Amino acid sequence: MEYTELKVWKKTRKLVNDLYDITKKLPKDKVYGLTSQIRRSTVSTPSNIVEGLVAKELLPTAYIFSISTDVYYMN
Repeated sequence: MEYTELKVWKKTRKLVNDLYDITKKLPKDKVYGLTSQIRRSTVSTPSNIVEGLVAKELLPTAYIFSISTDVYYMN
């Protein structure tokens, strides 16, 4: 299955577009603080969905567990 066919990916892409439109209306002094953080966090959502789908299809399960264990212990 292609990630572009997933409902959740489509909805998060719409959310990205909507939030970009909203953040354009924020005061210019917020562009490098709040606006930047909102945009980056919003863009990461559909990106993470794609990354998860690719990992599920391409990587062996043991490797995925290894990565998630490493991430867990890094935090």
